[in-house]
Amino acid sequence: VVAYAYAEIEIAESTEVLAGLGSDDAVRVWLNGKQVHENWADRAARKDDDLVPLDLQKGTNRLLLKVQNGRSSWGFVFRRLGAQGLADKLVAASATGDLEGINKLLARGVCVNVTNKHGLTPLQAARTRGYTNAVTLLLKKGADPKAPAPSLEPWLDAVFTDAVKGLSPGAAVLVARDGKIVLKKGYGYASLEHRVPITPE
Repeated sequence: VVAYAYAEIEIAESTEVLAGLGSDDAVRVWLNGKQVHENWADRAARKDDDLVPLDLQKGTNRLLLKVQNGRSSWGFVFRRLGAQGLADKLVAASATGDLEGINKLLARGVCVNVTNKHGLTPLQAARTRGYTNAVTLLLKKGADPKAPAPSLEPWLDAVFTDAVKGLSPGAAVLVARDGKIVLKKGYGYASLEHRVPITPE
């Protein structure tokens, strides 16, 4: 099945924005009659999976989305990304070694030394995951190699609290440094049926 979503956007002055798009499943986007994006994917609708540059003109802008459903759920999420959304997206692109995404965000004016909602910089994310090409690119673009890293416990708490929600499977975390345990904590449930909390033990 295919459905279309249409909106008109009134802008006082011409501006360029980056929008985040998630779709279930395939999607195509037109702005003022010109196709600006397509992704014929089979996926769940998650915020900001795709980056869509929009050159909005002064006055009325016509935005049209075509969303195709292949199976199961159906929907889309489309929004203009604010400063924190752009920062989170740049860190996420760096954490997966997505050089095209990194370049697209930096070209649109996102600062190379931003931090995501957990306090991690793009360079730290790329280094943590071992993406040397992303590290090289970010350093070339002016990333600060001496930026302070977030404190371990608040950072892990934020990451796992985001990942473990409701009745999703739990996680047990243990961090050791030089043979000493510096942090151990459980998130969520070991048994969903009986609501038994998970513990590092």
